[in-house]
Amino acid sequence: MKPAILTVDDEPSVLESFCVALEDDYRIIPASDGKAGLEALEANNIDLVLLDIMMPKMDGIETLRRMKKADPDVDVIMVTVKKDVESVVTCMKLGARDYISKPFQIEELIHTIERELEAGTLRKENRFLRSEIRGRSREGHIVSRSNCMQHISDTIAKVAPQDSTVLITGETGTGKELVALEIYRRSHRNTRPLCIVNCAAIPSELIESELFGHERGAFTSAYRKAIGKFEMADGGTILLDEITALPIEAQSRLLRVLQEHTIQRVGGRKAIPVDVRVIAIANSALKTAVSQSRFREDLYYRLNVLPIEVPPLRERKEDIPLLVNHFLDRFNKKTGKHIEALSPEALKCFVAYDWPGNVRELENLLERLVVLAEHKLISQESLPVDILSEEAFRSLGPLKEAVHEFEQRYIGAVLEKARGNRSMTADLLGIHRSTLTLKIQQLGLREPNP
Repeated sequence: MKPAILTVDDEPSVLESFCVALEDDYRIIPASDGKAGLEALEANNIDLVLLDIMMPKMDGIETLRRMKKADPDVDVIMVTVKKDVESVVTCMKLGARDYISKPFQIEELIHTIERELEAGTLRKENRFLRSEIRGRSREGHIVSRSNCMQHISDTIAKVAPQDSTVLITGETGTGKELVALEIYRRSHRNTRPLCIVNCAAIPSELIESELFGHERGAFTSAYRKAIGKFEMADGGTILLDEITALPIEAQSRLLRVLQEHTIQRVGGRKAIPVDVRVIAIANSALKTAVSQSRFREDLYYRLNVLPIEVPPLRERKEDIPLLVNHFLDRFNKKTGKHIEALSPEALKCFVAYDWPGNVRELENLLERLVVLAEHKLISQESLPVDILSEEAFRSLGPLKEAVHEFEQRYIGAVLEKARGNRSMTADLLGIHRSTLTLKIQQLGLREPNP
């Protein structure tokens, strides 16, 4: 979609000039005074405002003040008849990004707009990246006490201060991204941007533009120049998740970036220097992809300078009780509940299970158990069948006993709901009243007072 530019001016000829000069590359939203400009800003998703200073009723300075109050992040370029230094300084203090003077040259106008849109995109991306980093930081650090994970922590301590490329591998759900974030936190680049790119989530035809940016007109929908993640991460770190999904063409360009420390935007010819540390994440299938020529061998060796392999949860079962407590605390806060722990029998099942989905599977199951829990202790009976160990199955007893226990609970609950009314209970259960009477006697149920 074309960037939207709001033009605010009391002179119809100026509004028309803006439209004629810019409508090919931008979506122009004209407003004839400050009040109309404020209404347009509220009603539309505006990328940039061209705002005249000299207007009757509400001048540009007051309009700017109100626009910034309504949307502190809106980017505004002031338009003035003459270089009124005092007014321009006032506007800059109020948050205007730049100014142009009437009569303006078309080339100057377009250059100013392009420059400001590019800078605005970078500012928005940086705000997003900072909020994303804060959000991910709140998720916590690596939770572990096993020897193999202690070795990972020692490796992180050695690797983090360096600028060399890191390749983190392991099965799905093992916590590879947490390792990458820990490296970033402990690095000297931790005050600079961290750009995270999931290579599997971006269509193959867009991945090069996402990584390296593009020039205006590079392809059909390229209405303006776009900055890629490598330029955004300049001075910082780029995290390439699911690197195995990167198309071969993009692999070639990434290899060139790692070798030359420069990028070239799609549709551009200029080599742009970038200072970026690369951390790549891949699942266990990366070596298979290399052997099948789906992933470049030379790129693999470029990425594999500092390798870290995160072990699956089945190889570090001593971490399971620690992880259980960690996630119970998190989901108690999230749901407002106060689940104290797993029962000893339930915890024994957790430790015995192999967790093919690793830590992510454990996390998701605990969230479900906390949400559904009715008591402060999560019992073995609450666990899904595939989590139960053989010992747990034996402890459940014969089918007849299990059916008896279930009927006791279920019919007792329906009786409670019906306040002891047998006819209503029988209707809810879909059985005859005489059958219900027999069940109450067999199960030894106490009927609640009506």
